[in-house]
Amino acid sequence: MNDFWALLENIPFYQNIMGKIEQQRAGVKGVAGWSIIPKAFTYSASFTATTGPAAGVGATGTVNVGIQADSDFVILAQSVWTYVNDGTIYTQATQELPNVDIMLIDTGSANQYYDNPVPIPAIFGTGQFPWVLPQPIYLSAKSNLQCNATNNDPTNVYIFDLLFHGIKIYVTQGTG
Repeated sequence: MNDFWALLENIPFYQNIMGKIEQQRAGVKGVAGWSIIPKAFTYSASFTATTGPAAGVGATGTVNVGIQADSDFVILAQSVWTYVNDGTIYTQATQELPNVDIMLIDTGSANQYYDNPVPIPAIFGTGQFPWVLPQPIYLSAKSNLQCNATNNDPTNVYIFDLLFHGIKIYVTQGTG
């Protein structure tokens, strides 16, 4: 575990993230009796035929991702899996790129992560090559990430999963 913290302290976003965690958790880092435990985790937003944007330019859909109450979450990378709702079987090589724009909003802080909705392929990679964020996104426990999708295709209904890969940060009582 000490190797993890030594590595983390050399990453530029560390101080910013730890500052936010300390604000949320009353300054537990360095306080005897508390420890911070990081674990890899992925949250997902599934846009189905009923929750996703319908066919037609401008059709919209919203999916909310609730961050669990047991830990804060830091998004490090994003990927997408998508297909057109036409019964076609897709492989990694033939995966459809959605003609859909997305806006991500942390509803707790009202923070929009883009100035305007952006094309999904521009900010979400594939499973083998997820899009690594230039600056990790910190979400506190019990917060909500709202994903608003807008279809730009006049005929296709896209079904897709947005995957948010990162680290759940548990704050527990124990050895400090």
